[in-house]
Amino acid sequence: MGWENDQTLQTMVKDSLIELLQPASKTGLAIPLSSLETTLETALDYIPDMVFIKDRHFTMRLVNQAFCDKTGIPRQEVIGKTAAELFEPDLAQSFQESDEEILSSGKPVRSEVWLSRRRSQSRYLLDSMKIPIFDSHNVFQGVFAVCRDITQQKQREMERDSLISSLRDTLEMLQKQSEALKTINEQLNDMAITDALTQVANRRFFERQYDIEWRRCRREKSPLAILLIDVDQFKLFNDNFGHTAGDECLRRVANVLSKQIGRPGDILARFGGEEFVAILPNTKDHLAEVAKRCLAAVQKEKIPHAKSAYHPVVTISIGGIVGYPHHLESPLELLDLADQHLYLAKQRGRNTYTLMES
Repeated sequence: MGWENDQTLQTMVKDSLIELLQPASKTGLAIPLSSLETTLETALDYIPDMVFIKDRHFTMRLVNQAFCDKTGIPRQEVIGKTAAELFEPDLAQSFQESDEEILSSGKPVRSEVWLSRRRSQSRYLLDSMKIPIFDSHNVFQGVFAVCRDITQQKQREMERDSLISSLRDTLEMLQKQSEALKTINEQLNDMAITDALTQVANRRFFERQYDIEWRRCRREKSPLAILLIDVDQFKLFNDNFGHTAGDECLRRVANVLSKQIGRPGDILARFGGEEFVAILPNTKDHLAEVAKRCLAAVQKEKIPHAKSAYHPVVTISIGGIVGYPHHLESPLELLDLADQHLYLAKQRGRNTYTLMES
């Protein structure tokens, strides 16, 4: 509040109030109003904050009109009384504790206390500052106190804190909703690009990424490899074991292939039915090695295929090509060439691959 640093107030307390308190310091009793008391009382009545002065025995010596208005106690009933005689026990106890702190420390004491107005439901939160008064011999003579009503200020602070807390809760809720929406969007995006049965990329995603890779390789004049993979005699497998077993077969094949085609940038997708397609950017010399790994891994899975005229387990055939998009007219050319070599692999007895470089 600033009064503890007000030099004029400090001087008045030190020089003027000591004279007021001297008689009470000797007798411990209230004295009739002197001209000094009257002057101080008149001056203090202009202060909107509650002001009171206690002697060394903590007996009220002087109060201003604001004190009387807030407490509901007439001035004549205050002078010569202690806090215990004037206020309810909780407030009296608070005043007593701050008085004891002043005695022990010899320093100003600031605190917040609740005041209930006499014969009223009104309650005020007071910011209380008590300043000890010492004479020229540094002997304690009494207390000068100012109490400011901060009820509305505190209410505004509480409302502000409540609003901040509410806003914080709202922001946290919005953040959680945003995270939930992000998760849902990711799930929807995954659903949009993932084949529901095999959990590898779907054809829609393949076509989008193929176009991107085609343009990039065409711009950079770099190679682009394609593998078309077909499950051998899958219709016969379905007819013999049923569609449920056929779905499980495709899931297992897709899982095996995804482990062999897993470099950053490589894409494995379900092309349709029992066909899969793989995009392998910047692959030229190792396409045959990838094809061999895929053939061996599917055969090693040992999915029974008793009706097959070629192998007792499920196998695949692969047609592959390494092309240079900047030498070709359209992306379809590369896919057509890969499809032609898949047909050649089928003609050669299945469970094999044929590759070419365009």
